[in-house]
Amino acid sequence: MSKDPWKRAHDLQRLKQSQLPPAPVSRQPGYEPLPRRGVSTGVIALIIILVVLAAGAAVLYFTREIWYPKVDDKLPPAVAEVVEEVAPLPERTVDWHAVDKGLGADLRLFGDYLDFVGVTGDWGTEVTLIATGEGRWRLSAPGLLIYVHDGMIWTYELELAKIYGDERWRKWWPELEKAGLTMDLTWEDVTGDPNPPRGATEYPMRREPATRLKEGWAYPVYILHFSNGQLASVEGGIDFGVTEQADAPK
Repeated sequence: MSKDPWKRAHDLQRLKQSQLPPAPVSRQPGYEPLPRRGVSTGVIALIIILVVLAAGAAVLYFTREIWYPKVDDKLPPAVAEVVEEVAPLPERTVDWHAVDKGLGADLRLFGDYLDFVGVTGDWGTEVTLIATGEGRWRLSAPGLLIYVHDGMIWTYELELAKIYGDERWRKWWPELEKAGLTMDLTWEDVTGDPNPPRGATEYPMRREPATRLKEGWAYPVYILHFSNGQLASVEGGIDFGVTEQADAPK
């Protein structure tokens, strides 16, 4: 028996609906977050390159005292002029405050010699101690000579070529360099005179305050020894003299 016409129409309608594609889903703005897009490889590479360039520029800037003097005469004049304008070399001089404080090794005039011996002992640098009289001692090591009186450092001398040429002093090199005591320090750097005298030349520097000793008031004095305009050695000593404290009422 054939199907009722209404039934047949209903079945045909259901068949058509089953063959139609699904209706699109309406999405309102903000209903569903957009998928996150990762940073592209090109952007990451660009960031890495910029970081490397910035780090390289910083290294070149803070080490310009080392590399620039070696290459400035090989650079085209225009390039050298730009470098001098953008990153001028800092003025070279001696940090006398660092010298007063002992150069990072407790090598202080009127200071206890045992403090210095303790520092060098930590470095593994052996210092020879010889008695030269009652209450007097001489300390020596490669490039170093110290005279001690009543336990205090009275005078000393540093030969820079021997100190910088001996690996035992390696841990001392950074402090000496920060204080400006290097063999490339020139007479002009210290005095401003572009015409250094030939041969051996001394540049003395008297410091304050004075220290009261049983022999009287004494000032620390440092002498820079130059050889043909280049720093060769540093001498520390004392200078007795009158001071305001000596005239103060008791």
